[in-house]
Amino acid sequence: MTVVLREFLTPDEVAALLRVSRKTIYRSIRNGELIAARVGRQYRIPRRNIDLFLASKSTGKEAIQALFERVAEVALRYDFEPEEIERDIAEAIEAVRRSAE
Repeated sequence: MTVVLREFLTPDEVAALLRVSRKTIYRSIRNGELIAARVGRQYRIPRRNIDLFLASKSTGKEAIQALFERVAEVALRYDFEPEEIERDIAEAIEAVRRSAE
């Protein structure tokens, strides 16, 4: 399966991208580890949520570095709009917190 670079991916595309089973992706969605939007009967996963998911699964310095890189990307993308940056940072922190439980 070829994964096309786009903003939203299906669970099958995410599974192929991460080289894990489809079942693993659905389990991660159900557990709240991977945040997805439900559209009708299907899930769509924003690419940024995949980055957060991977950062939350990283260990030690890797997780901290990934979080700071994500914050820098967000700041550039939103041209420093505080409300949007704050929301993205809160999502990133929550993803890291959930993975530590």
